[in-house]
Amino acid sequence: MKVLLARGNPNKLGVSERLADIFACAMESAGAEVFDFDVSGENVRPCSGCGACNVSGKCAVADAMGEALDFLLKADALVCASPVYFRSMSSQMKKFFDRCYPLVRNGEAAATRGKKFVAISAASGRIGRPFETLSQTYRATAEILGMELAADIRRGESPYFTELGKSSTRVGKILRAFARAGREFAASGHISLETVADAEMTLSPSAEFFEQRAKLYWELSKRGKVGKAGAGELKQTAREVARKIADAAKDKTLTITIAFPDAVARHSFETRDTIKNPSATAALGATSPNPSTARLKIKETKNPAAPDIEISASSAVICDILASLITPAYALKRNKLRLRGSAELFTSVFK
Repeated sequence: MKVLLARGNPNKLGVSERLADIFACAMESAGAEVFDFDVSGENVRPCSGCGACNVSGKCAVADAMGEALDFLLKADALVCASPVYFRSMSSQMKKFFDRCYPLVRNGEAAATRGKKFVAISAASGRIGRPFETLSQTYRATAEILGMELAADIRRGESPYFTELGKSSTRVGKILRAFARAGREFAASGHISLETVADAEMTLSPSAEFFEQRAKLYWELSKRGKVGKAGAGELKQTAREVARKIADAAKDKTLTITIAFPDAVARHSFETRDTIKNPSATAALGATSPNPSTARLKIKETKNPAAPDIEISASSAVICDILASLITPAYALKRNKLRLRGSAELFTSVFK
C-alpha cells in the first residue's frame, strides 16, 4: 500500500505530531510505503484562486505541493493529521486541501475516486462538540474527492498526554491503539471499530472533572509549570535507556549520554562491572566472571568528554521508543533522533 501522510500540525512537540508518528511508523512496519508530507514545514503556498487548474488540470503554483499531489495520484490512500483549531482543521491542513482542487474536474475527482482516507485529529477538549465541525468537513472532503472515509479518529483530552498522564495505563492503551490502527490500515485498508474505540477512549470520568483538570493544566502552563517533563522523570527515563543498552552491550565499561532538547536536559551514565576482585576470580580457575553472577552497575556522571554513545531526542520520542511505539530507524529517518558514537548499540536494542 502507498500512503500519502499529510501533517497539518505546526507544533512539532504536540499530540497531533506524536499520534501521526505512531500511526506512520506502524504503517511502515506493516509494509506500507509512506510519503510523509509536512505541510507546515514545507514551502507550500496557499491557493491564489487563479483558476488555471480548471483549464490545465494542474496547479500553476510551483512548490512542494506538486510532488505531494503526484504521489497522491499513484497512492492507495491519504492520511491527514491535524489539531483542532476553532473547531476545524489547522490553517496548514486547510491550505493542503485547497491546493488539492486541481484533482477535481467538472465537479468530479476521477483520479482519486476509490482511494482510502483516514483523518486523525487532536484537541484539548473532550470528544463531542469540538470535533463536530471538523468531522463534517472530513466527510464532505472525502465525498468531493471520491474517497472512502475509512476512519475519522478523534483524540480529545490532549492535556493528559503531557506529564499529567505519563504514568497512566489508559494513556498507554490509547497510544498502542494508534499503533494497531496503523498496522490494520496498512494490511487491509480498514481500521476496526474496536481499535477506533480504544484510540478514542475517554480519560476523564466526567465533563466537570475534565474541566477542573484542564483549568489547572492551563493555569500551570501559563507559569511554565507544565508542558515539559519533570527533571526526576527525565532522569529516570534516561537511566532506563542506559540500562537497556548496558545489558545488551558486550563491553562492560560504557559511557552513555541521553539529551532531551525539548527540556534542555542532559544525563550521562557510566556502566561498570560490579566484580571488585577479578584476580581472585582468576585464582579460582575462572578465566572470566560467571555470567550468572556478574552484574553491571550504572552510575550517573557529569559531562563526560567523549561518551561511547550520545542520544538526542524529545522526551516523547524517547518514551515512545522505549514503549516500542516507534523505532529508532523511523525517528532517524524523520530527523527526530540524533545518534553519535556507537549508534548500533542503541538501534540494536530498540528495534
